[in-house]
Amino acid sequence: MRPLFGTALLLLTLSFNTQVPTAVPIPKEPHHHLVLENDYVRVFRVSVPAREATLLHQHDVPYLYVALGPADVINAVQDKPEVHLVMADGQLGYSPATSPTLPATNPAPLQQCHHRVTEAPR
Repeated sequence: MRPLFGTALLLLTLSFNTQVPTAVPIPKEPHHHLVLENDYVRVFRVSVPAREATLLHQHDVPYLYVALGPADVINAVQDKPEVHLVMADGQLGYSPATSPTLPATNPAPLQQCHHRVTEAPR
């Protein structure tokens, strides 16, 4: 009886370790801070310290971003190759909706603003 219990406990532990993590929505990702929201736009300030990574998170809609200082980032979208981005201070970029976005790692601090344009009220 005891070996059967030990085997069951081992299998249960392994199943927890192999589960695919669930992507969090942008407002729940701790490096993304909502700074403005109205009927037209949602703006997040993204602040990731050097050699830190974001959580697995989901960008549901396309967005614009502005680098607030130079940035060097390795970004990955699930099932796609990693992309190495080097951005200059003030650089504007566009990203289509990606789901889910794997943790980005950066050798230097990353400061950005993400701007999501929402549909205008009718």
